[in-house]
Amino acid sequence: MKATQEQQFKKWFNCGIFTMKQVAVKTDIDRANVCRFIGKMKRSKSVYLVRKGICPITKDIAGFYTTNYDLYLIHKGLK
Repeated sequence: MKATQEQQFKKWFNCGIFTMKQVAVKTDIDRANVCRFIGKMKRSKSVYLVRKGICPITKDIAGFYTTNYDLYLIHKGLK
């Protein structure tokens, strides 16, 4: 069974800290869908903005997100 786009999206953001563009490129999910998934998860407080920095793909300032709470705490120095 093929994973849905939302399942692929959640899997990537659970494994690490990425920008939306990085996940869009790696999973071949349309960036608009990635933005929609992030928005949906922000409303349910199940995605964490870890930091803002330079996206390695676009070279612009971007948010780096994760759905893994432990990674969020480690990066923030709280664990």
